Amino acid sequence: MSEIALIVRPELQTSAGAVGMLENGSVTVDSGLSVVHGLGSTINGALISVTPFNEGDSISFTPVASITGLNAFGLLGLEGNATVAEYRLALRSVVYASNADVPPASVTVEFRINDSVHNSNTVSRVINITQLN
Repeated sequence: MSEIALIVRPELQTSAGAVGMLENGSVTVDSGLSVVHGLGSTINGALISVTPFNEGDSISFTPVASITGLNAFGLLGLEGNATVAEYRLALRSVVYASNADVPPASVTVEFRINDSVHNSNTVSRVINITQLN
């Protein structure tokens, strides 16, 4: 009898399309981000990155349950054992803000989660920035 190994990693899916914001503003990156995990109900961490990340930019989230965050240089690391639903709430609360004098036309925010064994797929959302001057 042969053994079949089934590996189900956590999966992310972003909302369709890009999101927009005005220069010197802020925006929730993806309030509809989907987080699913077929075999498990616990997520242990997440990594969110912003490219390009410029002076005056920030990325933040609203803490949920035991999820804490560390933010440095365009990377936001989330950690803590929490349910899929709790990580979904935390990831949906991620906000990008920019006070750059001359912001880029757009930035890309990438999301990835981990269940302590497997990394999820990496998904991204583009933020289009309308310059005011």
